[in-house]
Amino acid sequence: MRATTSEELKRAVKQNEAEIVVSDAALARRVQLWFTLRRVASIAVFVILGFALVVWANPLDFEFLRLPAVRLARQIALGVGIVLLFADYFVPVLRNYRVVSRDEAGLRLVNRKQK
Repeated sequence: MRATTSEELKRAVKQNEAEIVVSDAALARRVQLWFTLRRVASIAVFVILGFALVVWANPLDFEFLRLPAVRLARQIALGVGIVLLFADYFVPVLRNYRVVSRDEAGLRLVNRKQK
């Protein structure tokens, strides 16, 4: 299916199309930006949650990790990490499709679940 607007893209995702070609250049850039942000968020989840876990566990028994300000920072980091962990569910095109190629026809997205 060919998508030139975000409404057509949403409709194609809801219909679970096997292949979507995003032909509008601005929409294709926006979709690629979403995929880049998804990749960055996936990496940030591990870094943020790892940091929060180390601060919470305090394995080397640092005294400054017991301060109330550090406790607040840990709770904020855990909250941000959990929100980023579930961010994929807000944009189904990221969760269900992957970029195969970009050519003169546009950005080709293929369903991850279909072979």
